[in-house]
Amino acid sequence: MSASQQFVSSIFDFKDRHRAPDEWRFDEELHWLVENFQGLTCELDNESVELAAEESDEINGEGLWYLAMHESSSVRQFVAGHLGTPEDCLKLLARDRESTVRQLVAANPNTPGRACDELAGDQNLLVRRSVAANRNTSATLLHILSAEKDSAVRMAVSSNPDVDADTLGILANDPELEVRFHVATHPRLPEQAQMKLAQDDALFVRQAIARNLAVTQVVLVRLSEDAEPSVRRIVAENKNTPEPVLRRMAQDDDVYVRRAVAENTNAGAEAFKLLAGDGDILTRLIVAINEARPREVAFSLASDSEESVRVALARGESISADAAMKLALDDSVTVRTWLARNESILPDLLVMLSHDLDKSVRQSVADNPKTPDAALEILHKDTNIFIRRQKVDESSIDDETLREFASSTSSFVRGYVASCMSAPSDLLKKLSSDESPEVRMRVAANPNTHPATLHLMSSDPCDEVKISIIGNTHAPFVALTSMAKDPNPRIRMLLAATPWILPSTMEVLSRDEDLFVRRKIAKRMQERRMREELIDQEKNANVAVTSDSSI
Repeated sequence: MSASQQFVSSIFDFKDRHRAPDEWRFDEELHWLVENFQGLTCELDNESVELAAEESDEINGEGLWYLAMHESSSVRQFVAGHLGTPEDCLKLLARDRESTVRQLVAANPNTPGRACDELAGDQNLLVRRSVAANRNTSATLLHILSAEKDSAVRMAVSSNPDVDADTLGILANDPELEVRFHVATHPRLPEQAQMKLAQDDALFVRQAIARNLAVTQVVLVRLSEDAEPSVRRIVAENKNTPEPVLRRMAQDDDVYVRRAVAENTNAGAEAFKLLAGDGDILTRLIVAINEARPREVAFSLASDSEESVRVALARGESISADAAMKLALDDSVTVRTWLARNESILPDLLVMLSHDLDKSVRQSVADNPKTPDAALEILHKDTNIFIRRQKVDESSIDDETLREFASSTSSFVRGYVASCMSAPSDLLKKLSSDESPEVRMRVAANPNTHPATLHLMSSDPCDEVKISIIGNTHAPFVALTSMAKDPNPRIRMLLAATPWILPSTMEVLSRDEDLFVRRKIAKRMQERRMREELIDQEKNANVAVTSDSSI
């Protein structure tokens, strides 16, 4: 039997499988189907059809129509759930005898509204659950389904993005907690229903309505006075909570509520001022991290008694000049070191820090890519500082002389060899384990150092050596990846700013425990995405031009 004949005979088999043959103009549809598929000439047995349904992702509308006529329920299920199935084919399968097929039709986002509405009256509960969640089901039918005895159907209606406000208002009074929870999360929820749920006996529901970004400010005010601290905390996190409410919540008895206000970028100047004097150290630290804090608050925190708060302020990208000046005179070396690493502070301040009495501060100034030449000139005279950006003056020194210099008792001489571009890789490998960190730093920064040597040096106990590896464009990916979990946040921060790290390394850093690292890598990942989009656009434009030329 040919494929066309097999197809026609299967039509008659399908009539027997049809759920409601009297309601369907079968003869008319049969005439259309036979007319459209009479050109089929391929021979397909049952096994090959089922295999095609299971494995092919590129079956077209014609092929899906053919599979829809198959006697196997599993094949028809495949067609019913396929996103490429034509609408008229889905309408046909909506009346299939098998409930599993109808259920998949009801769940298919391409099923036309008329078919969805028909399936809303299906006797099978699973079919009605699926159609209640389908966006193509009409508002009228969703309203009817909201009265279903089955709570799962009502829950599906409450989660449907296209359910209307009136239906949500009814479901807000539902006896089932899960239904009211889903209603509380819906963006179309009317204000009256929002207020009702804001006073719900179930904590779970009140928390859900507090998280809803579509909730009105009137309802947020009501929730801000909730007896449960967890609800108030969620209100404090909500970006739509009015500033006066956040100012009041900045004095909440619960510390977690105050911390949530401190993290909210819309807290306002008055709330930030109150929180900057909070007795909880972490609350003040969160204010220091928050880039929306006003200038006078940052200046106040620069004198905070807790070093961790001042360090957080020194690391911020939006630190004001007066606050930075105060931190530059801080008694803590750690605070001054982090400030010297900050690329957003004024050049004059970096010049000032280049005179710092502590070596680590001066080295941080030398490492800062924004350090002006005036500061570098000062640091060039400092024998204790390694300036990675300086160009080593190499005269024509032969290999034998370099090896002799590498055995010198002077770390300055060995450091010179470590910086030489002409130094052979085996000599650099030997110097990579030198007792002097300054020598190892120069080996790590040398682009002629073998990648395997750089990999071994990535676990060096000296942080400055690792920083040199990060700045070396010849550093192997395996070395950079290993440093993504370095205990020092400064190492991870510099790695996040490196343009040549792998996407997998970016992924690790995006989950870093340090907020500043996560911020830095988020910017880097956004830049990469924008770059890839531009490249794709350019490729598509070139393809279009090529196609036009060929025509």
